[in-house]
Amino acid sequence: MKRTYLVSRLASLGVATILLILIGFSIWSVVTIGQYVNRASESIALNDQYQQARYALVKETSIELAYFSEPSASLRATHFTTATTLNNILHTLTRATDPRDRQFASTLLAEHLLYQSATIAMFAAIDTHNMPQAKIIRDTRIKPLFTRLQGLIDSAAGTERREAFQNLAALNHTQNMIFLTTICVFAGCLILLAVFWRILHTYQLHLKKITQDELTRLTRMALTDTLTGLGNHQAYQEAMQQIGQQAQNHADMVGLAILDIDQFKIVNDEQGHLYGDHLLAELANLLRKAHLFQDAYRLEGDRFAVILPHITLNDALTTLEHLRQEVNHRLLGPTVSIGVALASPDNTDLAEMQEQASAALAEAKRRGRNTIVPFDDIRESAVLLPPTKIHALKRLLAERKLTIAFQPIWDIEKGVLLAFEALTRPALEYGFSGPQEAFEIAEKLGIAYELDYICLQAILERAAALPADVLLFVNLSPQTLDHDLMTEAVLLEATLAAHLAPDHVVLELTERTIGRLPVLISKVKQLRSLGFRIALDDTGIGNAGLEMLRHVPVDFVKIDRSVVVNSLVEQASRSVMMGIQTIAREMNAYVIAEGIEDKEMLDFVQRMHVQGVQGYLLGRPSETIPTLTHQQDLRPLALT
Repeated sequence: MKRTYLVSRLASLGVATILLILIGFSIWSVVTIGQYVNRASESIALNDQYQQARYALVKETSIELAYFSEPSASLRATHFTTATTLNNILHTLTRATDPRDRQFASTLLAEHLLYQSATIAMFAAIDTHNMPQAKIIRDTRIKPLFTRLQGLIDSAAGTERREAFQNLAALNHTQNMIFLTTICVFAGCLILLAVFWRILHTYQLHLKKITQDELTRLTRMALTDTLTGLGNHQAYQEAMQQIGQQAQNHADMVGLAILDIDQFKIVNDEQGHLYGDHLLAELANLLRKAHLFQDAYRLEGDRFAVILPHITLNDALTTLEHLRQEVNHRLLGPTVSIGVALASPDNTDLAEMQEQASAALAEAKRRGRNTIVPFDDIRESAVLLPPTKIHALKRLLAERKLTIAFQPIWDIEKGVLLAFEALTRPALEYGFSGPQEAFEIAEKLGIAYELDYICLQAILERAAALPADVLLFVNLSPQTLDHDLMTEAVLLEATLAAHLAPDHVVLELTERTIGRLPVLISKVKQLRSLGFRIALDDTGIGNAGLEMLRHVPVDFVKIDRSVVVNSLVEQASRSVMMGIQTIAREMNAYVIAEGIEDKEMLDFVQRMHVQGVQGYLLGRPSETIPTLTHQQDLRPLALT
């Protein structure tokens, strides 16, 4: 194996070396030919310019002679145009590549200015009918200057012409040499490539099997929780879909148990995270011993799920009771609470079953923990999401019928339009009271990221019609960024497909829930590195916001309306608002006040030196995108 690997590495190195030689030779050929082409082109161009200069000088002199004999305004104008043309040519020559050419052109320009000055003096004498004086100027100043200028220009033109011929000859010689060398180099390299390619092909067959095995291992790792060895949340979602389809096809029962360690946070805080990790790993071992390992998943924290295919409720309760007793015996103190629900063959709505199992787990906690509660025990009293609402949400995700409205955000200091915030609302036919209800249901079902995704797509489809000089604010939950459906690459691709630059898109993150803060910080940094800007929304209405503001790098901070309203009458709220602004300034973030509905609130945030404002006073959300070309036309009266 090692020998094969070494040979393959040497073969690869040989191929790479040959390719580098070919690339290097090609680059050398192109550069060499390019140098000769540039030299020849520059010499030809300089020769052409000197020829033009000589023509202009001769024309200028002929006009002077004509003016001496028969002065007229038209001749004077023609002479001025010709002299200007010659000056322009000489100015162009002063920017030549060779310093000697630039110095020579500067000398010619100075000589021509003297020549032009003498000509103007002669014209003045002619215009005053002082012909003797005009003749003296022509003979003593103009003719010597013309002779010197003509000689210099002819000499330079001849030099450049000779250099052009020499460079063209060198170019032809170099091309012939490179042609012959290319044949030899490529022939030798092709022979060596054939040898090395044969070696690599042999190794490729062996490598293919190793690669396939490694891909299988990596796929398994992507679906495995590293701490417990159980399936992770992604594996759980995939397994639920497969089990649901199988249950439908075979008219089979399927159950779901959701369990967690009782008072795990207290245990974690008192005993430390290492002990907490030990408990989680031990619980995974007990699931393995109970023959539930293949169908057990760690969802998050201390919450686990066990899928129970081909099972009745009594069998499920027996198996789970055995697990509960093993936990009591093995973990020596910590206990578990378990909620279990079953889906029948005629109703395999897995989202509803998950909601039922979660409700049963909550009831187990209320009953004092360390117990198992089947959903059937609380079916009459449990408050669950109505199936109609769940079905409506699934229809919304499939049909994507959303209305998009845009609300302006103004820079209060400059009085200009800063951005539009995009707001989505489900179509009325789905029966939701508003977007908040739809998102709450999606969060309970664990599919809020899907709703965020279709909202983002709908917004970007409309965003291209926005004014080009304003930003676009889009709402996302931090949990959505932690899902594979909304990776940095997906966001970037969707933004570019909408013909928007990432630095024109601001992603608003709500501050109510931190989630996994280290993951969120990493995601935000990656998004900012791609050009996206980040805003912290609803700041000031919860402790999570200040925690995020301390750790998450953001570009905008949006102060919640309730903070602004309370700051009008409460010193404590005003202190909170000032604290938010202080932290924002330290991190160079732009502060926006939300919910500005009257002049009193606007005047207050102006006195507080808030930079941006948003609210009904300054513009209500509108489905119609402004088409005005000047921001003055959009500016609300409150800012005038």
